[in-house]
Amino acid sequence: ASTDTMYCVFLGRALQTVTPATNSITAAMVGNNAVTGAKLNTDVISAQTALGATPADTDEFLVSDAGVLKRVDYSYIKGGGGTALVSTSDVTSYTSNIVVDGIFSSSYRNYLIIGNLHTESNDQQIELRYRQSSSTVTSSSYRRGWNGNYSTNSSGSSRYDSGSYGGSSISLINNISSTENTGGSYFNMYLYEPLGTDNFKTVTFHSSSESPNNTKSFMNLSGNGLFYGNTTALSGLDFFAQSGNIKGNIKIYGLT
Repeated sequence: ASTDTMYCVFLGRALQTVTPATNSITAAMVGNNAVTGAKLNTDVISAQTALGATPADTDEFLVSDAGVLKRVDYSYIKGGGGTALVSTSDVTSYTSNIVVDGIFSSSYRNYLIIGNLHTESNDQQIELRYRQSSSTVTSSSYRRGWNGNYSTNSSGSSRYDSGSYGGSSISLINNISSTENTGGSYFNMYLYEPLGTDNFKTVTFHSSSESPNNTKSFMNLSGNGLFYGNTTALSGLDFFAQSGNIKGNIKIYGLT
């Protein structure tokens, strides 16, 4: 709509002055090429409401296809093979366990979990249990295998291998020091198809930790674990110490 004065000119003489009524100028009255880039305000994008989230696959963008303006769905341009942060747990005071729940969705098939955890008591293991329907599963059907090495407080290193069958949790990190500055543990872990209903829920992990009792040794482990005989979808994860309390940071990423 416009309230600008319009002049009809014939042989250089103004014949009539017209002030269009509000909203009386319709789209049909505007020529196909009348609106050019020069007519667009510089805030035509920034003045709009911000989305504030990752676009959905069906959200649309404008592109110039060899000079022809077209729309394209986000699904065509979002790329693949990346990670998307879906959960952060930052626990700064010691607690009995760190639970993350309601984090899995159909948007991602597999997940990457990265953690930095400390135990309040010395010489403890970090344990993992699965959650189903927002309840931690404690039955003795977990399996786990490790292999790795550790350095000693003198020169050299030693191999370390271990496994368990029918345990009540999956041990991710072995016997870590509780010393605040040098102790603690770091791990990354892949969880495969937690929402699947035709597979046992499997994780593979790599962990590093300072050994206890001031031995100045460092342990690196690679391993895997699963919940045998159960194909129910997972809702979350439960991290805890073998004994005592833990604290730390856990980030979970969906893999695209």
